[in-house]
Amino acid sequence: MRCPGATIVARCLLLLALGLFWVPASQAAQPPPDKQVVRRIQAGFLYNFIRFANWPATSLPKDAPLVIAILGDASSAEILRHELNDKKYETHPIVAKTVEADDPLEGVHMVFLLKKAPLTPAELSARLGKRPVLTIGEAENFTQSGGMIRLFLQNDTFHFSLNLRAAREAGINLSSQLDSMADRENP
Repeated sequence: MRCPGATIVARCLLLLALGLFWVPASQAAQPPPDKQVVRRIQAGFLYNFIRFANWPATSLPKDAPLVIAILGDASSAEILRHELNDKKYETHPIVAKTVEADDPLEGVHMVFLLKKAPLTPAELSARLGKRPVLTIGEAENFTQSGGMIRLFLQNDTFHFSLNLRAAREAGINLSSQLDSMADRENP
């Protein structure tokens, strides 16, 4: 013989358990974006940053390759390198290469410093000095440490901020259009 009270208690416990573990889809934790997708999107941003930057003619002569150095974990750097190589900007073929912390940065026009890079943003800025090299990084303090563009992912959306003073001091002119699209986090 079944006890009717036990069935009600069991149903209540089941509903309570379901209620404790149920989270509306809009509030459920979203999985982190796929690393390859993130790096491909970043490659698109890097390419577009090139379009909004002007280097001195002496540092980027007509038809010369535009060289991008990528510092950081090898698998991320490889994805970026693969996405950027064989592209062209105006008359300049783009050459992306992975570099180590102690590799020379001569002949480089852009450096992308990944979050897990072997150099800090301040070390990179000190190493480059006032050379016309567009510096882009993921670190929170990137633009405050002398970097020119901070590219970051926040709430599944890419954002960027600028340090126009650092770019100007290096002889790189960043477009006012780029400035109008940037987040404001740095003077």
